[in-house]
Order: sequence, then C-alpha cells, then structure tokens
Amino acid sequence: MTSLYQNHGLLFRYPAHWDLTEEPGEGGATVTVAAGTTGFWSATILTDRPEVTEVLESAVDAFMETYDEVDVFDLSTEVARHPGEGRDIEFVCFELLNRAELRAFRTSHCTVLITCQGTDDELEELQADFDAITCSLEVPDGFLSGSIGQWTEDAE
Repeated sequence: MTSLYQNHGLLFRYPAHWDLTEEPGEGGATVTVAAGTTGFWSATILTDRPEVTEVLESAVDAFMETYDEVDVFDLSTEVARHPGEGRDIEFVCFELLNRAELRAFRTSHCTVLITCQGTDDELEELQADFDAITCSLEVPDGFLSGSIGQWTEDAE
C-alpha cells in the first residue's frame, strides 16, 4: 500500500507505513520519508533555482567535512523527466559502510535535490523502495515559484 504526497510543488508515492516530515525553509522546503531506520529518502526544493552542479558540490562538501573516509562517483541521470546530475557517495560512519545517492535537476520553477541514504545492510532492503519513490516523482507545471505549496488553477 502506498501514500501519495502532493505539496511544495512535488508529487510522489511512498510506502504508507513510512514516516513523513516536512521542513519549510527560506527559499524552499525539504520533505523526508523514512522506514523507521536510519535510512531515508528526501527531496529538497530550492525556489531560487541554483545550478545543479552547485547544489551537488555543496552536498558533497558537507559529507567531506563530516566523514574521514568518503568516495564520490559522478553520473548523469534523468529525474522526473528532467535531465540532471548525480553523485553516489560511499562513506564510513561508526565502522559501518554507508551510501548516499544524490540526484539534482532544475526546472523552470525550482531546483530539486533528491537524497537517499543508509547503511549497506539497510539499503539491501530499502533500495527498491527508494528507487520506486524517485521513479514516481513529478514536478507539475502548475507549481508557482516563490509560493511553496500553491498551485495554479489551470495546472495539467
């Protein structure tokens, strides 16, 4: 069974038994879903539309500053029918191998950063769910820049 999230200019499906949190921020918002483990999937909406590379490099820098052992792999991708870029990150935390997948794309209204993260053991169970959430993601054209959570009447 899945739930439908529809707010902050995003639509996506996620497992109904997962926890969802929203964190509005200046110039955007972050929406996170988690299965009750340390693993999570999140989407950060940036209405000031920074460059995709800038967003990814900032996220990678945060990992590099936090963890001693970090490996980063670049890739090109498509998310929500938008061309984008990604970074796969492997890092060690509390003697556990962890992975993070960063995917970013830019629309005419916002830049979106998708983050999936967990330990290797967690990702054996959660990766298929994370992939399904990302595949279900849509950024409808009715999203109004600067008006988080509002839609135009003629959307779709």
